[in-house]
Amino acid sequence: MHLQVPMNNETTKLRHLIRITFLFFFISYSQNVNAQKLGFEETLSYINSKLGSEFKVTVERGVLISYYYEGGNRLYREDQVSPNDLDTNKISYDATEKLFCLYCKGGKNKCVDRNLYVSKISRGYARVSYFVTLDAKTVEGLKKAFKHLIKLCTIHNYKSNEPFE
Repeated sequence: MHLQVPMNNETTKLRHLIRITFLFFFISYSQNVNAQKLGFEETLSYINSKLGSEFKVTVERGVLISYYYEGGNRLYREDQVSPNDLDTNKISYDATEKLFCLYCKGGKNKCVDRNLYVSKISRGYARVSYFVTLDAKTVEGLKKAFKHLIKLCTIHNYKSNEPFE
C-alpha cells in the first residue's frame, strides 16, 4: 500500500529546499575532488610539459630538483633546493634573456646547490634558472604552478583547485 502525501505549499517548499541543499553539497564535493587533482604529479607534469625536453623538475624527499639535459639527452646540470628557501614572490621571466628564475628568500645567495656534470663543479647559487622561450600566458601559468608546488612542499595538507592557465 502506497501512502499519498498531500501536495501543499509547505510540502513543495520543503522538497525544493531539500533539492537545493543536495545540489549545494554535490557542488561542494565536486570542488573538493577538483582540488585534489592538482597534487605533486599533476603539477610536475604541467611544469615539465611547459619547460620542454631539456629540463626535468622533480621533488624527492622534500627537495626540489631541476635537471638540465644538454641537447635533451645528456645530463649537464642539476640544481637542488629546499622549497622552504624559495621566495614565491620572486619568480620571474626575463623575455630578453629567455630566463625563467626561482629566487632564494631573504637575499640568500647560496640556497641552491648546483652540480655541473661536464666540468665537475659544485657551487651554491641564489636562484634556479631555466633557459626557455615562453609566451606571456605560459609565464603566468608556470609562476602559478611553481608557487603551487612550493606550497605543496611547505604547507601541510595544502590544496588548491585554481588552474595554472
